[in-house]
Amino acid sequence: GPIAKDKLYIALGGYKTSSEGYVYNSVFGEETDARDGLGGRVQLRFTPAENWDISFFADIDRYLAGDQGLTSLDGPRYVSNNSVQGETRISRNTLAARIEGEFDWGVMTAIGARQWYDLDPSFNDIRPFLPPIPDTPINSQVEIAPGVFVPLTGVAVTTTDRATSFIEQTQEQYTAELRFESPRDNDGPLRWLGGFFMLTSRIENNSINQFLATSVATFNPLVIPLPPP
Repeated sequence: GPIAKDKLYIALGGYKTSSEGYVYNSVFGEETDARDGLGGRVQLRFTPAENWDISFFADIDRYLAGDQGLTSLDGPRYVSNNSVQGETRISRNTLAARIEGEFDWGVMTAIGARQWYDLDPSFNDIRPFLPPIPDTPINSQVEIAPGVFVPLTGVAVTTTDRATSFIEQTQEQYTAELRFESPRDNDGPLRWLGGFFMLTSRIENNSINQFLATSVATFNPLVIPLPPP
């Protein structure tokens, strides 16, 4: 609403979202992919003269979630067996300004914005999505006496007990635009438009994948030949 009549205005807005999740976790016995979002915007508009329109914007968004809701393609669509509780936290902020001036020769518009985004963290159990580790045959020999070897055969079976993914990411972006165009009340056959645009961004990423596996080997009976009596 107006703060100063015909000069200064302010607008406020916000939202809140929530979801209890839809993927049932058979390990924890409940849905573990709940999601909550919260955000808001404030806009300040200043019109010091009839031909000037200046606006400032600020946005804030926060997002919190559990598991990503990923399930194996080989199992039920909405059931997971993740053994680690996942977590995702996202924050996003935006600051922007827009200045517009109308003149006899045309209209000038300048826009600048900065946005920064933090993913801190995204932590998930990825074990259900790893392919099974194939069994490894063992073919070796055991020396039972100097120069005397007997074959030793078996199979090594490896299982993945734990596999997690941890991601942290920061993004920062700047944009700027300067635009010139013909007068808006120009009814002639010719209209013109030109300007400049710039974008620069920076991304920092940190990822850690951890795996814990167990290998068990089984061997065929070892036959040791005995010398004749």
